[in-house]
Amino acid sequence: QRQQQADEETRAKWEEAAASARRDWALAGPADPNHPYMVRKRIKPHHLRQLGSELLVPIYWRGELVSLQRIKFDGSKLFLSGGRISGCYCLFGRIEPGIEVFIVEGIATAATLHEQTGKPVAAALSAGNLLPAGSELKRLHPNLVLVLGGDDDRAKEAEGKPNSGKLAAIHAASMLDQKYVLPAWPEDAPL
Repeated sequence: QRQQQADEETRAKWEEAAASARRDWALAGPADPNHPYMVRKRIKPHHLRQLGSELLVPIYWRGELVSLQRIKFDGSKLFLSGGRISGCYCLFGRIEPGIEVFIVEGIATAATLHEQTGKPVAAALSAGNLLPAGSELKRLHPNLVLVLGGDDDRAKEAEGKPNSGKLAAIHAASMLDQKYVLPAWPEDAPL
C-alpha cells in the first residue's frame, strides 16, 4: 500500500512537471544561435527553444513532452523539479528504418554528432540514463540498431576514480546487445 501511494505521488509530480514543461515550451521562442552555450559548444540551435536567457531542451517519453532541461548563460543545467527522466531522451534528427541511431549523454554531444554524421542521435541526459533510454528506444523500435556513445572521463580514471561515462556505455551496450563507441584520444592528448 505504501509503494502504491509512493507511485501515485511520483506520477502526480511527473504530470505537474509535464504541464509546466508544455507551458514553458509554448511560451518559448526559437533558440538564439549566438547564445553563449551554443557558441561555446559550437552547435546549432536545432529544435531547442529559448525562454528569456535560458535554453530549453525538450525531454520526451513515448512521444510526449514530459520535462525540460534548462541551460543558463554560464552553461549550468537544471531539470524541472519532479520531472520524469528515466527512459526519456531528446532526439536530434528522425529515426528511420535501416539507419542506426546513436545514443549519448549530453545535448552538445548529440547535436555535434548529428551535425557531423546526419544520423539521428538521442541525448539520454546522463550516463545513468543510457540504459533506460536505450531500452525505451528499442521498445518503440524493436529492429533499431543502437550505438551507445560514452563520455570518456579519462581524468577521473587517471585519478583512480571510476570512468562513469565509459562504464555506463559499455554496460548499456552489453545489456541491450548493441554496439558502443568511445572517443579516440591520441596518446599525447592532455587529460
